[in-house]
Amino acid sequence: MYKNKLIFFSFMMIFINILAISCCVKSSVRNNILYIESGANFWTHKVQSVMFTPIEYSITANQTFKRIKNGKDSIIIEAGRKSSEEVAQKFKLWTDGNIINNYNPKTLNFALTGVLTIKIHNTYLHTHRVAMFDHMVIAQGHIFLHNKWLLGGRNCIYSGKDPMSNQQYQLQCFDQQHRNWCFSLNSNNFNTFYIDRGKCN
Repeated sequence: MYKNKLIFFSFMMIFINILAISCCVKSSVRNNILYIESGANFWTHKVQSVMFTPIEYSITANQTFKRIKNGKDSIIIEAGRKSSEEVAQKFKLWTDGNIINNYNPKTLNFALTGVLTIKIHNTYLHTHRVAMFDHMVIAQGHIFLHNKWLLGGRNCIYSGKDPMSNQQYQLQCFDQQHRNWCFSLNSNNFNTFYIDRGKCN
């Protein structure tokens, strides 16, 4: 009887220590990299710079959101990677259901809404064009062992799959000057979106 109590007490102490460690250890911050590149129909143009200016963000409780770094063709979000239903609900609210692959996530790691600014260089005419998109939302979840990025917005419409490629999902978006742009996502690539000028196919 005494031996059973001793074993039970030992297990309880181990369980309490695990809880204490999980409560006190800070969440690890990762470099989460999202790429935005020129699409196949935009071959005379090249994405020169990408900038995301957040208005609001949502992240799983007890996870750290540190900062955003904007790169040449990428957005780096320094944040923790733990998913929750609360973040997914926020993402759906911000996008109003307008998501690049019509995906309905149950959980997400983090989500941000704000202004997406893309500077594009015309390699043929050597000119530049800037497209600014209001109310854009980027988010990250996971599928199996891969991190999966999502893109959506209130000024966007899901356009289905590209008829030329069954692997390519499309999202029609309007910039601040009401110009049409088409974002696409290849189902085999989880961290890159492609942008083309004009309407989606």
